[in-house]
Amino acid sequence: MTLFNCRDISERATDYQENRMSWRERLNWKLHLLICRDCQRFVSQFLVMVRALQRPLPETTEKEVQDQLRRVKEARS
Repeated sequence: MTLFNCRDISERATDYQENRMSWRERLNWKLHLLICRDCQRFVSQFLVMVRALQRPLPETTEKEVQDQLRRVKEARS
């Protein structure tokens, strides 16, 4: 069994998060993370992003959107 490398970790992050790996692949994944701080950081940030994207967006009205757009345009001027 060959250990995953950093590219494997980045390419398989979604598979890991969605539990689409065999137990051997998950073990391989965890072994790589034990020795690689960069991949630990990457996976941590990836999982934070996934959780953030799963949260529902707040309800906004058309008026609120237009007000925000106006403020952005004014700030650029």
